Amino acid sequence: MIIEAIINIFTVFIKIAFAFINLPQTPQGARTAVASYFDMIFNNLGFLGFFVRIDTIKTIAFVAISVITFKKLYQVTMWIIRKLPLSIN
Repeated sequence: MIIEAIINIFTVFIKIAFAFINLPQTPQGARTAVASYFDMIFNNLGFLGFFVRIDTIKTIAFVAISVITFKKLYQVTMWIIRKLPLSIN
């Protein structure tokens, strides 16, 4: 309940902060191109399933993203640990 209220307040602040930005509508051609690209990718996952199991692809993608982002995650974690006041008295 408290977390939901915090998220709602955060959402309201974000909407207020970016309300003055008036972006134009995306052209129909661009929307069609993006939609056809995603349709092509997701409709052909079945064809890829003949060669590699989809669960294997999901696992490899998760591991690849984890390995790629590990360095930044490590740096952020170490930055947080350095900011903690740890004194031995």
